Amino acid sequence: MRDTEKELEALFVINKKAKQYARRGTEAYEQGLGGVAKADSLRKSALYELKSHVLARLYMLGDVDEIQLHHIDGAKYYCLEIRNYQFHSPVSEFRRCRGFPSHRCNDRE
Repeated sequence: MRDTEKELEALFVINKKAKQYARRGTEAYEQGLGGVAKADSLRKSALYELKSHVLARLYMLGDVDEIQLHHIDGAKYYCLEIRNYQFHSPVSEFRRCRGFPSHRCNDRE
């Protein structure tokens, strides 16, 4: 038996940690700490890739309540609403995940 609520809580933590790595990596780069910046960038990328695959899996299992297309800073993101959570993920990430149809979203320009 699946516990979607626990999956969503874990996904929230993963997303938050990825944002921390992104912020830390930028700060390290600005301070001339290239090695630290690179390590944080790799960690961030790995967590965001995991997030995209988990979201695609939740979609395929029918757990996504609503999908909207958001435009943020010139880029397209899917906003997936699952229960009381909302997650943004670049459209390009979902194109790499099998089973996620790009035509099933509400496009809000």
